[in-house]
Amino acid sequence: GLVAPKRNCNLPGDGPRTLDKGLSGHANLEWDTQVCERRAQAYDEWGLNFHAVERWLDVNLLRNCRSHFFFATVIREPVSRFVSHCRFERTPTAEAMAWAKRDPVPNMEDEFSAVQRGPAVLDNFYVRSLNGRDTFLHVPFGQLTENHLV
Repeated sequence: GLVAPKRNCNLPGDGPRTLDKGLSGHANLEWDTQVCERRAQAYDEWGLNFHAVERWLDVNLLRNCRSHFFFATVIREPVSRFVSHCRFERTPTAEAMAWAKRDPVPNMEDEFSAVQRGPAVLDNFYVRSLNGRDTFLHVPFGQLTENHLV
């Protein structure tokens, strides 16, 4: 059967609430920009055979680690994904409704809050996720173009 981290299906640093608590630096980027054997070795040591990275896709992770890991992307219906996100983040209904109407979103001073409340949550989440960290975090709301679909 599948053996995943006990706390969730992701390790600290690979999920939206734990970016700043990575086991290998912020968002575990050190694992993904160096040799993927380090990430694979850590999983082996912990006896894991399933793991999720719940944030943007790191091109280096995909490019450098495909011989070590099987990659899959779960694509959900966008409105259901937004509702689930708000439930997980315990977003008050009034705030979620204002956010859905594209009123300004507070608390965008760091990556942690950007993942929780940034433009990607409502504006082309999957396009942003597949384009990597910079697109996910830094392209303003409504500013994605056809170039981001390539």
